[in-house]
Amino acid sequence: MRAPRPLAAALAAVAAMGVAFAPDGVASTARTFGAPVHVDTGNYAAEPSIVVAPDGTELVVAPAGPGVRAPAPIGALGIGGDLLWRSMDHGRTWSTVNTYDMGTGGSDSDIAVAPDGTLYASGLAYPACATVSRSGDGGRTWL
Repeated sequence: MRAPRPLAAALAAVAAMGVAFAPDGVASTARTFGAPVHVDTGNYAAEPSIVVAPDGTELVVAPAGPGVRAPAPIGALGIGGDLLWRSMDHGRTWSTVNTYDMGTGGSDSDIAVAPDGTLYASGLAYPACATVSRSGDGGRTWL
């Protein structure tokens, strides 16, 4: 008799553990993906960070690279910077919320949400300084 291959044996062990620890009578909760949704077709960004707020709002930040972008209160026009998008319908539609860093940002962005819903966003601004911003109103304004 041929000995089982290590990967096959490991997969069989994991499957057996799943069966052994699955509660009786519980239906499968397999997740599936729907069709892709474009968050923003007008701005190109990479390395997104994603967070879900306590109220279910989904937020994505991503750096659009170095450039010069006006602060959000005066239109956020320009290129580059760290950008923020929000979905309030479980990711089906997205809106551009704001840019949260100084006009010359655009690298290594991240976002976190506190239990009270306060947002904290960070990014690298050029030349080589980090920005950290806070919003208490879902990203509409930043300090």
